[in-house]
Amino acid sequence: MARAARAARPTAPRRREYWGHGDLAGVVPAPGGRTYWFTSHASDLGSWADGEDRWRSSPAVDVTEALEETRRVFSARPDRAPEVLDALAGATPESTLAQRILEAPPLPRLVHGRAVLVGDAAHAMTPNLGRGACEAMADAHVLARELGRTEGDPARLGPALARYEARRLPAAWALPPVSHLLMRTALARRGRRARDATLRGVGRLVGLVSLTRGCATPSPS
Repeated sequence: MARAARAARPTAPRRREYWGHGDLAGVVPAPGGRTYWFTSHASDLGSWADGEDRWRSSPAVDVTEALEETRRVFSARPDRAPEVLDALAGATPESTLAQRILEAPPLPRLVHGRAVLVGDAAHAMTPNLGRGACEAMADAHVLARELGRTEGDPARLGPALARYEARRLPAAWALPPVSHLLMRTALARRGRRARDATLRGVGRLVGLVSLTRGCATPSPS
């Protein structure tokens, strides 16, 4: 399973995400002239021990070990993006978060009696779509609106929760598989050339569409 690390550094590159050979990395400018960065690659760090209950525990990842492993992975080839190597070189355990990426299986229901699932409890997914927090806020918005429609009447609670589930269950089913597929594509070891060629074609198409609409797009680095 993929492992992610992120931290802030006093540099200000342009926003970039790089897909490599079994790994990915990204850099994003942050306020104060700093940089938010992240990486992901397959790793055994933080794995469960044999017989350990995976539903009741999540092993911690040692940040120092994670940084050392990440530096080995991303310094193994000379074609690495300088922004990523610079961020890794200056990262410290105190400014870095390292964790395993966990996904939840699709759930048939989001409501049972008065128990309601929202956010990652309802649809934990990989971060590749950037939709985790967005969907959690959408859950909260829909739930709050439906509860508000009950006007405090206990008899209307069941129908309100049913409406919440009906509105949010499709996203809980649809988005995690798409995010998982995007992660598998980004971390692919096979078919990488075809993947990269396809992405370049899509990028050119997006650029052409933006130009026809009068929008400016950044030139590739």
